Amino acid sequence: MRVLLLLVLSTMISAQTLQEMSIHHVYIPMGYDDNDQIELSVSGSLPGLCYSAPRIEATREGNTVFIKAKAFFRPGSCDIFPVAFFEKISLPPAPAGEYNIAFHSQGIKQEKTLIVAKAENQRIDNFVYAPIDRLYEDEESREIVLVGEMNIDCMVFDKMELISNGMDAVSLLPVMKKIKNDCVEVKEKLIIRYELPYFPELKRGILVHVRAMNGNSINMLFQNLAKK
Repeated sequence: MRVLLLLVLSTMISAQTLQEMSIHHVYIPMGYDDNDQIELSVSGSLPGLCYSAPRIEATREGNTVFIKAKAFFRPGSCDIFPVAFFEKISLPPAPAGEYNIAFHSQGIKQEKTLIVAKAENQRIDNFVYAPIDRLYEDEESREIVLVGEMNIDCMVFDKMELISNGMDAVSLLPVMKKIKNDCVEVKEKLIIRYELPYFPELKRGILVHVRAMNGNSINMLFQNLAKK
């Protein structure tokens, strides 16, 4: 029975093929230095339920990074309707300069610009960021709620830095500060509430890119609407 099950699973896996998917948008946050891991976010759609496990692939040739979205296709009977996906892709640190991000959207080649600045120091980040692990929005306002967990008592949240790319993405940098030299290990919930300004010059659907401790980041799509 176990051998038969393995054979069935093997047949199902071998029947799957990896196919290229349609990309709707590539979001490129501002604020990367040449010692940062670079993260881009990609939105698109799968043609139907026969497709699964979308993934983003990137290849670099000189100063151009080519982005592709792919998903597994499993032959069979399934419902056909668009299934949206939103995925993040991490790129290794790159020398300071300007890079082209190339991708195809509905069969048309698109290009966007990624700017990498020279780092002010050799640390991963210029600041110590809050240990955020999730975020959500208040649907009645433009407030973003950042949630995480503090493990030392000598650091507190200081201020929020905001960087806009002028088109479709804002980067939030929750900067921490040290309040005493001796640190004691704790386990306390951290909640930061931040009201995102309205950006009339940006598109309606924007990316909110939040930097977190140890070079991590969390991303979400946000409706850039004026709310009372």
